[in-house]
Amino acid sequence: MARAGFCTSCGANVYLAAGDACPMGHGTECIQNVYEAPDPVVAPTVPPKKKNALLIVAIVLALCLPACALVVGIVTAISIPVFNSAQGSAEERACFANQRVIEGAAQQALAADGVLPSEISDLVDDGYILEVPTCLSGGEYVYSASDGTVECTFHGRYTDSEDTSY
Repeated sequence: MARAGFCTSCGANVYLAAGDACPMGHGTECIQNVYEAPDPVVAPTVPPKKKNALLIVAIVLALCLPACALVVGIVTAISIPVFNSAQGSAEERACFANQRVIEGAAQQALAADGVLPSEISDLVDDGYILEVPTCLSGGEYVYSASDGTVECTFHGRYTDSEDTSY
């Protein structure tokens, strides 16, 4: 059994140390109503729980990653067709530009020689163009020696296009 009493200085019930003094540093003169009390129960010391920041990060990632993946998927699904459309449009415009280059070279040959060349390769041989242009989409250029026009087997003729900017 231990001795306990009421400290009039701090107002607490205190267990008295071996010297019959208040453990808070007050002397024995402030202890009143001293009685025999059972030994105090000391709570086992448990280390304080650490806040697990890693758990918080894992929860945030578990919630955010699917949302981010969804956003990336949607952006990809939208951008791939737009990119392919832009690429196809650029190839078509390049093809039509090549047709205009060939036709312009044929008109230069007509002005210089008085006759249209019979083939596109004649334009290269006579120095009107450096090389025969190629269609980026894999089409072949068909040259008409009767009127000096060119048509692509893939894109058609540039004046037949729905785009009026040509």
